[in-house]
Amino acid sequence: MKLGIFKNGKEVRISKNSLNRHITVFGMPGSGKTVRNDKIKVDAAKQGKTVIEVYFERELPNTDSNMVNVIDVVKDGVNMKLLDTRSIVDKKETEVTFVSYLIDLLSGQETLGCRQTGALREAILYALKNRYNYKTDLQAIKDGLENQESAGAKGAYNKLWALLCSDVFRETGKSIKPGYINVFVLGNLAPSAQTTMTELLLGTIWRQARLNGRCSSEILIVLDEVQRLKTNKNSVIAEMLRESRQYNISLLLSTQSAEALNKDFLKAIHESAIALYFRPKDSEAKKIAELIDPQQVERYTLMLKKLQKGQSIVTGQVTIGGCENDKPIIIKSEYGSNRAPILNPQQVLTDKKSV
Repeated sequence: MKLGIFKNGKEVRISKNSLNRHITVFGMPGSGKTVRNDKIKVDAAKQGKTVIEVYFERELPNTDSNMVNVIDVVKDGVNMKLLDTRSIVDKKETEVTFVSYLIDLLSGQETLGCRQTGALREAILYALKNRYNYKTDLQAIKDGLENQESAGAKGAYNKLWALLCSDVFRETGKSIKPGYINVFVLGNLAPSAQTTMTELLLGTIWRQARLNGRCSSEILIVLDEVQRLKTNKNSVIAEMLRESRQYNISLLLSTQSAEALNKDFLKAIHESAIALYFRPKDSEAKKIAELIDPQQVERYTLMLKKLQKGQSIVTGQVTIGGCENDKPIIIKSEYGSNRAPILNPQQVLTDKKSV
């Protein structure tokens, strides 16, 4: 994937010799990281990769792109089954494993007590037995909680209420389109439901990959404001950083601040092949410099503070005009006529087959 332009005008790309194809992007608002991310996504789609992006705002900026499939999870719905038990039928996993994984995903950032977790487990088991009587999987789980009279069930219901009432997963919903930039717009969900929804999307994709093996075409998952999600060492994102190359899945993760990430996740980020460091807040420059090279903190602190809009320091195994390089270098984004298109939510795409 194309990462940017070197000072001599040559393209900088991820090397084929890189350990994986993950990219982590750091930078404060206005530093130019959004334009660079858009360019990376477009380049990935042009190469035939399927891009899946989670967007937390209500509306996307207006631009021109014919490669975007916008899915407003509330208005459009998502054609994805939470209670797909084919893996149990095919003996790829047990019911206990399936239910336990779904509990982890549904709880999201919410902290459920033992009784609440037990009530949610019973609700999922109820939904598995009765799902064909409901239009959506979430309705079945919701009823499974409401049918219980325990305090644990009421507590779990109250914590998950915003998501359970949204019915975002439905057969009439929109599907991911291969070869497109698929943008899941979560802005019409409550903030707590946004986080859980993201965990469900990621977890479902990751679970299917691990059960079914390597994806036939590469998937690029794009997450901005990654600090909003679970980032402990056992989280879905941390697992993907460690293991997803064998499944042909790569990540593009962005954050405004390294201080918002816990230590476990910062360690996991070191599994990323590539890091792009745009200009940070002056107060964070030293900490970012330590991530670039702990032996040359003073040098990189100064470099970070002098970065212009659109410039970034890139680390990792890259190629410059086809030549291998593993040293930190400064690269820039393309502007003018070559600027990456911003995504247009009004674009209606019908010429590619859905999955």
